Amino acid sequence: MITPLPELVGASELSEEELAPLPPGPSFLADLTIDYGPSPFVGEFLLRADATVRSIGISLELAPLSEIAVHNARVPARDWGPFSPILDTRVVKVPEGMGYCLLGRTRTKRVVVAQAGRIFDTANRSLQDMADDLSLYYGSEPFPGGEQPRFTLEDCPAARAIRGRFLYSGALWVHPEYRKLGLSALLPRISRVYALGTRNTQYTVTFVSDSIKQSKLMAQYGYPGSEGVYKIFYGGRHTYTGSLSYLTTSQMLDETRAFESGALAQIDRRIADRSRENQAAPVA
Repeated sequence: MITPLPELVGASELSEEELAPLPPGPSFLADLTIDYGPSPFVGEFLLRADATVRSIGISLELAPLSEIAVHNARVPARDWGPFSPILDTRVVKVPEGMGYCLLGRTRTKRVVVAQAGRIFDTANRSLQDMADDLSLYYGSEPFPGGEQPRFTLEDCPAARAIRGRFLYSGALWVHPEYRKLGLSALLPRISRVYALGTRNTQYTVTFVSDSIKQSKLMAQYGYPGSEGVYKIFYGGRHTYTGSLSYLTTSQMLDETRAFESGALAQIDRRIADRSRENQAAPVA
């Protein structure tokens, strides 16, 4: 099924300078080696997705996972609220090479999109096992001092089946001025395909709030559904309720292929149409 992208609009809502396609230049794919998955498809999708983002005027770069908290702190809470502690290196020590973030910058170097991922290699332990003993959040060594958040994951059969190597994906943010260009659909897929091609992930998992689960964003993110009850408690208060969403590698690849032939093609056509309109507009 083709994922709908009702948020796509014309160029009038953004400045001409920010929307102008970027000229050929460095890409986060320049030194990337695809070692896993169906490498031709993985490579071709990432190249096409990167070209789409560049045509909007944004250059993607890979950064350490810690950078997601840096940029989150710079953004007003009304535009980008707190993200999962699973991705917050101020709370948990993430082993080197087991986390990353994608940052998108305009030609003026401002960050306008972000997406983070953390890799888990659980061996024979399930996602539920790791949730129960809190290693899903903190690993084996949480930061000392201060109160740590408490978590629960209940009524979730899939969590007992998910094990091995998986990607936890989250902390997606798109600048308000760029929220009608399809990036909320594209960035999570770039992250998932990147993780498969470089880390051999078997699942992608995330926790979604009740408000997202009931909104159009759920379809745009590409997850088939959600289950279970996930809660966060902090400072003696219940601060978050959500559900587990996940994709197996096979589901993720099928969904990405459908997205590429449907919604991504739609984004590309809209961008091309917008470019032609801008070139044809009379100069005042």
